[in-house]
Amino acid sequence: MDAYRLAGDDDLAVTYANEVLRKGTTPDGRERSPMRMAEATLTTAVVAAHKGELEEAVTVGLRALESTRKSPRPSRWQPGELDAKFSRRWPTEPAVQQFREAVRSLR
Repeated sequence: MDAYRLAGDDDLAVTYANEVLRKGTTPDGRERSPMRMAEATLTTAVVAAHKGELEEAVTVGLRALESTRKSPRPSRWQPGELDAKFSRRWPTEPAVQQFREAVRSLR
């Protein structure tokens, strides 16, 4: 999923991200690997940003950041990647500012 995202193959990236999310959720709704689930969720946010779906990208990105708060070592490179995409495409949008504040709160 990560390799496809970084290579720009959004279709395969989201296919594998959805598979990680499906396999990573137990029948009772718990996450087996919260950090990997957050990475998969961020991948779906990056793909939404690529498609121009700002609100979806921010909503999903914030959900992923909420998951990383439960982990002792949150991944910072993926939120940074999404923030960079937001900055290039929507530098003044309030939703982007909300996402940035959430990323800063992880530090």
